[in-house]
Amino acid sequence: MKEFFSIGEISHLLGLSSHTLRYYDKIGLLQPASVNEQTGYRFYAYHQLFTLERIRHLQHLEFSLEEIQAIISDTTMDTFRNLLSGKKEELDREISRLTTLRGTVEQYQRYYQRSDEQMLFNVPFKAHFETRYLFAEAYRPGESLYGTAGYRLMVRKSAPDCSDLNFLRQIGFLLDHDEFKSGRVRPTHYFMMLANAPPESCENVQMVPAGDFLCFRSHILKRDAEISPLLPLLSCDQVPRLVLACELEDSTDDSVQAFTQSCFEIQIQL
Repeated sequence: MKEFFSIGEISHLLGLSSHTLRYYDKIGLLQPASVNEQTGYRFYAYHQLFTLERIRHLQHLEFSLEEIQAIISDTTMDTFRNLLSGKKEELDREISRLTTLRGTVEQYQRYYQRSDEQMLFNVPFKAHFETRYLFAEAYRPGESLYGTAGYRLMVRKSAPDCSDLNFLRQIGFLLDHDEFKSGRVRPTHYFMMLANAPPESCENVQMVPAGDFLCFRSHILKRDAEISPLLPLLSCDQVPRLVLACELEDSTDDSVQAFTQSCFEIQIQL
C-alpha cells in the first residue's frame, strides 16, 4: 500500500488545489507528514486523506476553517456538538428570513396580478383581502397632507423596537368615514404597509381584519378628485367603516408632483 502522497497526487485524488493544501499547512489546519529537506516537497500520509475528506465535509456544512480546526483538534467531539447546535440555530434564523422574504415576494405577485385584473378607474368593484397590518401615524389638527405625519413615521420606523418589522413599499391613508360619505377626503392617519404580522406588539401597528372591501380607484389627492360613484353606495351607512386609500405602485417617481398625481385604491370595509 502506498504510504505517502505528494501534493500533486493529493490534488488529483481529492480535487484540492496545491494552493489550498499549502494554505492548510500555513494556518496549521493540516501539516504534511513529512517534508523533503533538500527539495522542500511535502508528502502526506495515507491516514491524512481521511482528515482532508473530513475537512471538506465540514466545509460543506459551512463551518469556517477556524471552527474546523477546533473540531478536529478536540478528541471528545464536544466542540463539534456545540458547533452543530449553533449551526442549527443559524440555519433556523436563515430559514425564517428566507420564508419571510418569499412571503413578501408572493405578496407583491398577488398585488400585481390583482392590479392587472382590475384596470378600470372610477368604477366600484368588490375585492377580498386577508388580514393586513399597517404601520400608521395619526395626523395632527391642521397638518398638511404631505411630509408631516410621514416624516414622523419614518423617524419612528428607525426606532430599535421596529427593527424586526418587514415593510412593503406601499403607503396610504386611513380616511375619515363620515367626511368621505359627504364627498370629502380627509386622512386621519398616514401608513406604510407591512408584509406580515409584527413579531410582537408594537406601537403604531394597526391590524386590518380580513374581509370584503368595496374598492374604487381615483386620484384622491387632486382637488377635483372623483369619488362620487361611491357616495350612493355609502349613503345608508350608520356605523363608521374602515376606509383605506392605498397607493397603487405603478411608478418609481417619488417626487412631490408624482405623489399628488398618484392613483389610490380606496377600500371600504363591508
